[in-house]
Amino acid sequence: MDEPNSADSKLQALDKLPPGFKSYLLDYYQKASNVALTPKLFFETMPTTGGLKEPFLFLLGSTTVAILGVSLLSMHLFEFPIMLATSLASTFLVALVAKLLARSFGGKADFEATFRVYAYASCLNLLAWVPILGSLAWFYELYVTYIGLKKVHELSPAKTAITIVLTGILTAILLFVSLATTVMRHIFHF
Repeated sequence: MDEPNSADSKLQALDKLPPGFKSYLLDYYQKASNVALTPKLFFETMPTTGGLKEPFLFLLGSTTVAILGVSLLSMHLFEFPIMLATSLASTFLVALVAKLLARSFGGKADFEATFRVYAYASCLNLLAWVPILGSLAWFYELYVTYIGLKKVHELSPAKTAITIVLTGILTAILLFVSLATTVMRHIFHF
């Protein structure tokens, strides 16, 4: 008897999914492949308007899988909801800081376009939980983000690089101050 083709059985499994979820998975796969394999082309053709829903759902998919992998690997599943919420909120903060910095260097894009870059580049987080490969993927994500920000903000290479570095530094400071404030409020009950 013939063995079923593995690719065929995967496609048949997709057919069993609800139509909306199947459509989401296929769209996600197509976009993630384009971001990872042809980032310049992806960001050249990426719409910079249309709302935040689509890029947010993409970000949610990437972040959920990445954090689930990290949670499973570290055996800290109870931290999953907090890590997910923090990561999603951080992406909004990073996009806001990047947009403000890029605009100070003459960048042209608004928050939505900037958020889209970070949301779509997040697909590289899918490898975050894999030792060594996760670190390499993080560096590649920085490169992909660089390509996206350079395109949407129409910045020079140097200004784009400075925007990314300063965004990382300022966001880290903001998150540290926020965390320190929360800890201090808890300790001193104010």
